[in-house]
Amino acid sequence: MKKLVPLIFLLLSAKMYSQQVTCHAYANQYTGCLFSTINFGDSSSGSPTSYYWNFGNGFGANTKNAGIQFDTAKTYTVTHVVSNSVSSDTCYLTIIIYPPPSPPALVSDHPSDTLCGGQLVTFTALPDTFDTYNFFVGGSLLQQSDTNVYSTWQIYNLNIIHVTVTKNGCTSIYWSNQDTMIVKAVPFVGVSSNISIICPGDIVTVSAIAEQAPTDTINFWVNSVLEQADTGRIFRFIASEPGDTIIATAWYNGCTSPFSDPIFVQATTVPTISIGGNNTICQGDNAGLQAEITLGGTDPIYHWIVNGQNMGSNSSVFQPTNLNNNDTVTCTLVSSASCANPDTVTSKPVVVSVYPVPPTPTISESGDTLTCHSTAVYYNWYFDSNIIYNYYGPQYIATQSGYYSVQAIDSGGCGSSLSYPVSITCHAYFYIVPDANDTTTYYGYNLSTPADISYLWTFGDNSNDTSTLQYPSHTYAQPGSYTICLTVTDSANGCSDTYCDSAAVLRSVNGNMVNLIFTQGTGLPEISTKASVSIYPNPASTELVISVSNFQPQWLTVYDLNGRAVSERKFIRKLDISKLSAGSYLIELRDANTSVKRTFVKLTE
Repeated sequence: MKKLVPLIFLLLSAKMYSQQVTCHAYANQYTGCLFSTINFGDSSSGSPTSYYWNFGNGFGANTKNAGIQFDTAKTYTVTHVVSNSVSSDTCYLTIIIYPPPSPPALVSDHPSDTLCGGQLVTFTALPDTFDTYNFFVGGSLLQQSDTNVYSTWQIYNLNIIHVTVTKNGCTSIYWSNQDTMIVKAVPFVGVSSNISIICPGDIVTVSAIAEQAPTDTINFWVNSVLEQADTGRIFRFIASEPGDTIIATAWYNGCTSPFSDPIFVQATTVPTISIGGNNTICQGDNAGLQAEITLGGTDPIYHWIVNGQNMGSNSSVFQPTNLNNNDTVTCTLVSSASCANPDTVTSKPVVVSVYPVPPTPTISESGDTLTCHSTAVYYNWYFDSNIIYNYYGPQYIATQSGYYSVQAIDSGGCGSSLSYPVSITCHAYFYIVPDANDTTTYYGYNLSTPADISYLWTFGDNSNDTSTLQYPSHTYAQPGSYTICLTVTDSANGCSDTYCDSAAVLRSVNGNMVNLIFTQGTGLPEISTKASVSIYPNPASTELVISVSNFQPQWLTVYDLNGRAVSERKFIRKLDISKLSAGSYLIELRDANTSVKRTFVKLTE
């Protein structure tokens, strides 16, 4: 029995200890503003069954959690007591209640709170010891910050401005004094001038037009310097320098308008003129002079002057046909460009060189040789009205029937009128080439014109063998040099012409006989009959132009009348023959399958 007593004591002690309470209290905030509600809560341990709050302001509560408004600004000690059947405990909280800040004083930097529309106004809230300043304009919060200054251009007539402040998290209950702003209307002014583009030296009248408000005074400024201030709307001045700026402002009821749009004085422009084109011409030719200008404007006026006399051509191009040698030509420009000074300028004189035109030449005939009678420097020959290229001598050997004329060109490059054409009604011509394979055979080609004529051949071997055939044959007893002549006669037109080839040197073939066969065609047998080849000019002295169609030659060979190849190369369309000796030649064009041959005459340069 004695052993059970300590055990019972221990059990009772443990039970009593487990029911001891420990006080813990908290608040939702430990500082607050006057009349703000502070909420308190209990978090004690030990299972308290009784609670008591003493808020330090004469009020309390017997609930676990409680809330209260403090109506006096000070520091409060809040006591909290918890208990149960075994024990009780007390804890404390400190609560600080701040008063609302006093309303600030609001002042503006405009006396009587009066300003002009669009003018900057600055409001200041005093004192500057508050934490936050809230500026309201017309009831709308426009700035909230820690600065006590608010500036704006956007204040309108009768807007009301006030401020509230905060300190220690408490906002002032009352507003600051309210400023009712009086915003006066601002005048507006525009300007115009009597001259749309003002140039230095112009006398300018500027008119001001006031809008939106009555106007007491108009101020005119030139380059930011006040030049006139009165009730007048007109300002007159003499524009002096490029870039000068004229503006206006208006003043009414203490308010000044913004600057008007500016009027500028434009820079002076200096037009120029010179004469280009060809001032060396032939008598009666179009001069073709051109006025080259700068800053002439959109509607320039031109005056062309010859030897001091105005020719009255209002055009940039001057094309007279009646100028004489050493005539002096100038051109005067009247510029329409803005601020041109001077507006009228004259070019430097141009002296025109006019060369006389040679008289119309005449042509005399001696067989195939045509001679131009003129003292010109060189000559352009024409066949059937087509120029014969690359030949400029006073004599020309006709190679075919047709009409020939000539133009004389003097040292100034001026050409005469074409001579009266000379008609060559018959023409004797042939050439001889060796057979490419047979050394005992030569082929001759009769190219005489026209077709309906008679022929007489002599073969130069002292035989009586002659022929009247168009395409004869002749056998030489042995090789040698022979002169072959052909005389053609056109009885219907009373024409006779003889051509001899003294360069027909027949090759030596060890004493064998040589056959000369004249045939119709253009040369050795050709594979292609569709190929079209022409060469011009023919005769020529320096260059041949080769025209080819239906044929793509790869090689070009030139033969003399001895059958020797004097030039061989890849095909080109322009062939230099300046180094060849004067005489007749055969040109052969070929590809892998086709051979085409033509003859040409090389003239002395």
